[in-house]
Parts: sequence; structure tokens; C-alpha cells
Amino acid sequence: MNKYYKLITLLVILLSLLTISCDKYTGDTSSISGSWRCRAESSLNGFTQYTVTIDKAGSNFDSTYFVIYNFHNQGYDIETYIQLIDNVITITNIGGGFASGKGTVSKDFKSIEWDYSISNDFVTAYYYRK
Repeated sequence: MNKYYKLITLLVILLSLLTISCDKYTGDTSSISGSWRCRAESSLNGFTQYTVTIDKAGSNFDSTYFVIYNFHNQGYDIETYIQLIDNVITITNIGGGFASGKGTVSKDFKSIEWDYSISNDFVTAYYYRK
């Protein structure tokens, strides 16, 4: 009996370690908040990949506003404000520059496809998360 107890304990520990080490989905399944990977094709820079973070905008904004950090790979200190109505996002303000564009958020909140322009650069971007 002691032998079976040790074997079961070992199996439980191994299974626990396996599930801890797996990549987990990092984000809200009912919101665009969270970390995203971006694949972008730009008229000036060609193809690029980078990570962005989307958070709810501060208390001065209603619940439809969000802020993107590292938008267009400009750094996490630049805040780009967007508005989400239904499944359409619209750029409303970008710190330190001008941008305009719209996109569509998938119903499962796992991807965003959009087109925007920034500083005479035209971009098609795809944000995704697991």
C-alpha cells in the first residue's frame, strides 16, 4: 500500500509541475485588456513584430476607452488612447504624435485587425493572443 501511495504522490506532483510550466492565456476573455503580440506591415518600415499592452483608461474616461502602451513599437512610455464601441476600435489620441485609424476586435477577444496611419506611415496590423 505504501508503494502505491508514493507512486500516486509522485504522479500528482509531476502533473502539477507540467501544468504550471505550460503557457497560459494572459488576458481578459471579455475585454481587450491585456498583453498582445503584434504583426504589422508598414509602408515605411516593412514587416515588424512586437508586443503591446492594452489597459482600461483612467477614471477620467468612460468604460469604452482604453490605452495602448508601445503602439506602433514607439515604447511603453507613449500612451495611445482608443475607444471600443461594439467590436470597432478607433484611435482617439496618441501622446507625442498624430495617428488615425480603425479596427475590428474578434468576438472572442483574441485578435484585433486594423489599419491606421501615423506620421505619413500607413500600417495594417494584426494583434493576437493565445
